[in-house]
Amino acid sequence: MQSVRHLRHTLTSSQFALVLFLFIAVSAPLSAAANSGATSSSIHTSNALLGTSKPSEITPWKPRPVLGPQTTIVLLVEFSDVRFRSSIPEITALVDHVDNWFRKSSYGKIYIDYTIHEDILTLPNTMSSYGVPVAGNERGDDPDRANIYIIDTLNYVITQRNVDLRPYKHIVIIHAGGDEANSGNPNDIWSYCDCTGPIADEDPSQASWVLYDENRRISHVFWGVSTFSEDEPWAVFVHEYTHSLGVSDLYVYGPDGYSVGPGIGFWSNMAAGAMLDPPADIDGWSKYILGWIQATTVESSQGEYTIHTLDSAEEPKALLIRIEGSDCEYYFVHARRKADADVALPSEGVVVFRINALLERSLEGNELALISDANPDTPPECDRFSDRTRGLCQPLDAPYNEKGKSYAFSYYGLSADIVLNNNGFWDDSARIAFRVDPTGSDAFKITLGGSPEEVGITGTTTTGQTQIEPKGCIVATAAFGSEMASDVAYMRYVRDRLIGSTRVGHRLVEAFNAFYYSWSPPLARTIALSSTLRAIFRVLLLPVVWIVHITAAVFTTTALLTGNAQAASVVAFLLAASMCLASYVIAPVVITMKLSQVVRRSRPSK
Repeated sequence: MQSVRHLRHTLTSSQFALVLFLFIAVSAPLSAAANSGATSSSIHTSNALLGTSKPSEITPWKPRPVLGPQTTIVLLVEFSDVRFRSSIPEITALVDHVDNWFRKSSYGKIYIDYTIHEDILTLPNTMSSYGVPVAGNERGDDPDRANIYIIDTLNYVITQRNVDLRPYKHIVIIHAGGDEANSGNPNDIWSYCDCTGPIADEDPSQASWVLYDENRRISHVFWGVSTFSEDEPWAVFVHEYTHSLGVSDLYVYGPDGYSVGPGIGFWSNMAAGAMLDPPADIDGWSKYILGWIQATTVESSQGEYTIHTLDSAEEPKALLIRIEGSDCEYYFVHARRKADADVALPSEGVVVFRINALLERSLEGNELALISDANPDTPPECDRFSDRTRGLCQPLDAPYNEKGKSYAFSYYGLSADIVLNNNGFWDDSARIAFRVDPTGSDAFKITLGGSPEEVGITGTTTTGQTQIEPKGCIVATAAFGSEMASDVAYMRYVRDRLIGSTRVGHRLVEAFNAFYYSWSPPLARTIALSSTLRAIFRVLLLPVVWIVHITAAVFTTTALLTGNAQAASVVAFLLAASMCLASYVIAPVVITMKLSQVVRRSRPSK
């Protein structure tokens, strides 16, 4: 008999609100895991796992080829108060459409081998009982209730319908009713994927959901469980299912698990590209991770290379340019053309991502994939928008291409006349330069060198790195194995959202970052490569964990008592700095001196 258990605590979740300028995605961290009970028909929340956290082994990112049939079961769910309206032929047409999309996007390397369970599952509770937000929140789902929603569905299909789930790697749940991101109803369910992808096969303990046999041993792992509304556009299905294949979101997450920025914008289905009509293709880096395209690793600082656009049948389709002195960061260079799935892209040419392979996903100032904007000061239309919409507008002309290429783009009220005026990339700090030249309708020649002059571009045509300077691989992330580990996320929250929330505090944090990131990346890379060092540094960082909690309490108390947030930032920063100095400098010196005195006294006198 089958017994289901939920192992991980984090929902990799997202949703697209198809309204003007709005790109919202949610990733609700689950505060509890689900465990199987005494019998195979019992699934309940396990208090034993509350509050625990473990490093993820998905980083550093590397290609994990996803090939061949992807066995998938599609479950149709309704609630006691909301009935399923779509017909089986409509659902079949939806899955067929998505299957065909993946066949083309993967160049025939995968297809969805699906089974639709045609008996609609009526869950015992109302939709709002699963979709209601946490008390005090205005949006999102209560993570415990979202967890119960999946548990109830799987428990029902196993025990009431006797469905054997072992043949399947992916579970897709299509539910009745609306999606909160579209409907605005806080009682509707957000779409998400609780997914780990092929890492689940490498290490079953990393799987989101597993099956146990009667001897309580793992007998089967799932790559992911995704869910979305029957009212969703098919692009949401594609986006969530891509998570189940093992690919991350490429927009920027805030500390609350919601999107705070468009990240790489329209240049991937894993970001705002899913909102286009038709939706954009998966980006080149994600296809590289999935094993669908070839990327040439550049071994020399000079040379000429040819890459083909993602829609082309030719290879290679990308360059991987390592950044000297960094084991975790590199440039990923690929080309896009307004054709096939990419016909709605804002422009075309060579698109450059700076990849930090140690990050599971992008956070503010610490991005997994950071797009390099070839024309950072244009389009001029972007200046009239708010910060968030401007962040979506500015990369419209991000590609490097021959000068003078022009395009017209319109997405609802976001319209721009785009002119590409840069064919040369230059990163002064990494000493990487290249020139881009079209060599046909579906190919570009990349001329690589160590300076702008060497590749034939001038100082006026070189470009800055990106809109946001990356902060490298931090020590806490390396030690805890994930930037989303609870302790790491809280450190970042206190630094950026409490101390750094005021003008004075922001300057103090910037000064600290300039010092900290001047020496921490090499140490972080060393720690990340050794499980022993990770364990040691998790212990060494315990004082920091306590200091951060004390600092947060002091900031809040000072702000409430004085009514002066600026003063609270200064007091909290100075307290944290003093306590760190005492813990990691003064205390070790004092202890060393005391031990030296003890040793000297214990020596026999001559």
